[in-house]
Amino acid sequence: MTDAVEATPNVPIGQRLRQARLARNLTQSEVAASEYSVSYISAVERGQIRPSLGALERLAQRLQLSVADLLSIEPGVTVPPATGGYVSTFARDDIDAQMQEANILIRQGNAAAALEILAPLAERSPSLREQALLKWRLAFCYNALRRAEDARREAQEAIQLADRVGDADLRERARLELSLAYSLAQKRQAALDQLRLCLEAIENAAILDPLFRMKVMFYLGGESWALGEQEAALTYLREATTLADEALDPEQLGLRYSQLAAAARSQSNYRSVRTFSARSLAAYEDAANRRVMAQTHTRLGRVLAHTGDHGAALTELELASQRAEQQHDAHGLAEAQRNLASLYLAQQRTDDAARTAEQALTLAEALNDSTLLSEVQLAMAQVLEAKKDYGNAERTFEQAIEGLKQANALAQLSDAYALFSEFLERRGQSRKALAVLKQAWNAREQAAAVR
Repeated sequence: MTDAVEATPNVPIGQRLRQARLARNLTQSEVAASEYSVSYISAVERGQIRPSLGALERLAQRLQLSVADLLSIEPGVTVPPATGGYVSTFARDDIDAQMQEANILIRQGNAAAALEILAPLAERSPSLREQALLKWRLAFCYNALRRAEDARREAQEAIQLADRVGDADLRERARLELSLAYSLAQKRQAALDQLRLCLEAIENAAILDPLFRMKVMFYLGGESWALGEQEAALTYLREATTLADEALDPEQLGLRYSQLAAAARSQSNYRSVRTFSARSLAAYEDAANRRVMAQTHTRLGRVLAHTGDHGAALTELELASQRAEQQHDAHGLAEAQRNLASLYLAQQRTDDAARTAEQALTLAEALNDSTLLSEVQLAMAQVLEAKKDYGNAERTFEQAIEGLKQANALAQLSDAYALFSEFLERRGQSRKALAVLKQAWNAREQAAAVR
């Protein structure tokens, strides 16, 4: 069997598709829908591209024809009527919208409400792929409602339909629901057999989503344990926890999905490109939102500390530190630890201040951010003064100031000069303290002029 459909001696496949499209009164855009580009449909109709067998079947579905009927079209021959009635673009969009609404309800844990939306859709002549998606989501709902037999039936039908449209990703997701239905019915070996087929598909790169692999490993561990296979259970669950830890870093997850999208693009698998690109963007947005949340707690903690509400400030800064650490945000963690060190100093908790300042310094040194490093050095200088290590404190102040000068961070430089001036005054170096204070004033004026 070849990968592309060959033209027949009578009518090229592109002309057949065009004749069927015009008979259905569809535009190229409507046939392309969300699965193909208009330029691809145009190129197929002009005979510049020969569709694969999978693409031909999907295009035939879009035209409400069987592949056999499509291949039998000759010039002047009437295109067979649409089976089950033609589904307009509007109606198909409505089906998609309702399926998305049901998916949201599923994610919200309201499987019963999702089921009420999904069940009537089967009567609206969805395409084969839509039928497969519908069956998969129905299986999910039935599993959530502990209706094992209904879930098994829908999952098995979803697997068959996904195979017909050549969607391996959807097939394996339906297979996972089938395994859960078997498990719900206490058919542990059958559940384990299905999960092993999922794992085989993963290892053969039929499905690439790292989060799906995590789920499969998790359930493999559970079923293996239930069947007394303890060593296998440990192996599966250890990998599941490793994958789960990696998934906690949204930036790494976004990078992984973007790599999968690029690989799919190189294979002209545009449905997977859209899926993985959307997941990559969602992961990166999640990472950005988490950073902002952590930074919000850090800034609130700083303001609270300045107003003297040290208890509330400590709560906010510790929360910022925890969130930054969970998402592997080294910059956010260094910033939170720097502010914690200053707060601990204000509370005369010198050892805690030294510990957090050291942690912040280690993080800042690994980052290519001279301003952050200088600000952490300022906190460290104050810790060193509190520990009566005045020589190193003075040198650290000077390092911080030099770094801020090189970064041209005028506002922070003014504050650093002011802190250094106060330190020198406390050390009895009044003349040098005055000179540094003048530099603080000059830096402030330069910063104001830049604004």
